[in-house]
Amino acid sequence: MINAQFDRLFDSAFEASEALDHIAVDHVSSWHKVQKRLNTRGKRKKLRSTLTKLAVVAASLMIGAAIFGNTRAVKAIDPLYSTLKEYPSGLMAFFFGRDSDSDPTKALGEPPPAYAEGLNVEKINETTYKVTANLQQSERLLSFRAPSFGFIPDRYSFYRAELFFRDGKDKADNVAFTFINEKERLMTISMEKLAPNTSLGSVTQTGGATSEKIDLAGVPGILYLSGTGSFLEVVKNGIYTNMGGDVPSDQLIKMYEEFYSGK
Repeated sequence: MINAQFDRLFDSAFEASEALDHIAVDHVSSWHKVQKRLNTRGKRKKLRSTLTKLAVVAASLMIGAAIFGNTRAVKAIDPLYSTLKEYPSGLMAFFFGRDSDSDPTKALGEPPPAYAEGLNVEKINETTYKVTANLQQSERLLSFRAPSFGFIPDRYSFYRAELFFRDGKDKADNVAFTFINEKERLMTISMEKLAPNTSLGSVTQTGGATSEKIDLAGVPGILYLSGTGSFLEVVKNGIYTNMGGDVPSDQLIKMYEEFYSGK
């Protein structure tokens, strides 16, 4: 019974396959369609690769020309940049980030003042620049006679000098010398050129500190003592000096008195 049923099903399937035998599959046409799609995809991939390489080349050339100051080369490459900057990948925008401004010679910011060439310069505001320098550099940048540091309190060493240039002047009227010890504690010496006939004010007591008038090589000064250290104020030859830190008062006084002893 089972064999007879199987034979009937087999015969029916065979007859159905014979009925479909007249339908011819055009395999050549199908292959052409597939090949056309593959060719189109290959062309797109090749174009994308070519544009990417061109973008990288243009970016590299423009960056190199900008770094080495070759303005002519930058202008020569600009037409290529104009052609590629709309490329969907955004590669050129990543390199340059500019659409409206295509002038490669336009500075992104103001150049530093001439006196600060080769130095660390920071613009504080519209009228003030701060320059960080060493001792030798600070000597030529100050508008007054620079101090010498023949004596430095125990365990301290020079750290940096910060000079402040105001109102377009090419010499600094204000400087802060910073010294540091092995515990990273700081001692600061601030000096400023004052207007004529300027002197120290009256001595006042501050919370937790004592103060006294002292004589420093013929000029009056004020010494402050507190739990955090000692501090000294003095005006001499129109230069106001405020110095102090975690330093014994006798060493602080000696340091000031030797500012100009060797000059």
